[in-house]
Amino acid sequence: GKICLTTEAAGTAKKVLEAKQAKTEASCGIFNVGTCIVVALAWVIYTLTSYITALTGMLLDVMIALSLQTSTYVADFIQNGWETVRNLANLVFIFVLLYIAIGTILQLNSFDTKKTLSTLIIAALFINFSLFATRIVIDSSNMLAELFYKSITGTPPGGVKISSLPEVKGISASFTGAFDPQKILGTENYAKLFNAGTAETAATLFTTYMLAAIVNLIAAWAFLVAAFLFIARIAMLWGLMITSPLPIIAMILSGTKKHATTWWHTLFSQAFLAPVFLFFIYLLL
Repeated sequence: GKICLTTEAAGTAKKVLEAKQAKTEASCGIFNVGTCIVVALAWVIYTLTSYITALTGMLLDVMIALSLQTSTYVADFIQNGWETVRNLANLVFIFVLLYIAIGTILQLNSFDTKKTLSTLIIAALFINFSLFATRIVIDSSNMLAELFYKSITGTPPGGVKISSLPEVKGISASFTGAFDPQKILGTENYAKLFNAGTAETAATLFTTYMLAAIVNLIAAWAFLVAAFLFIARIAMLWGLMITSPLPIIAMILSGTKKHATTWWHTLFSQAFLAPVFLFFIYLLL
């Protein structure tokens, strides 16, 4: 009986020692400092890249919402700038009339007086509606984009609240949520690896964190590029609205028609960038 009691006591002591050792390993004890430092370093790098990704993603979410707002394209400086350009364009009509008169007097063979004069009259009538026509194209593209935008599931990005933007969808968060190492490994597997405290598990966690950090940086770069696309879209549409009388003037003379074609191509490409972009985001999400 005494021998059995001694054996049982030894077994109990062994279990206590193993438990203490496991606790020491899990809490970065003196025998496991190196592996814990490696994992902690990887975690810090991952956390920093996560913040960078969150900021760029937040910028993208806000710029998409701002780009689709009608109020973005009805600022006073747009109207004032357009009126200035229109008044300058009206002066151009005088010079075009002089050009037609000179061409008629000199009887230039390469000059079609009737066609040029009729084009001039039509341009003079429609130049006052150039801003309105440009806004129709922009509003149509934004309405199409909003159909996909409202269908995308996404929560508002944390910390962002702008009164002029009633709805800011967290599109970026839908992508970054898949980069979390705990989700990649699974919550239970992650806890087991973290509490094991061995060199092998530390290597696994380090590799996972570093891969997630690399993915974060790639995502941050993609979000930043996409955000600047929408920033450029807003700026370009502002400029196109202000200069909308110019392509009408350019359509009068055959030598300047190519510039009018370029202007219209730029307008449609920038306006419909938003619906095309959001269409593919809708398919991915």
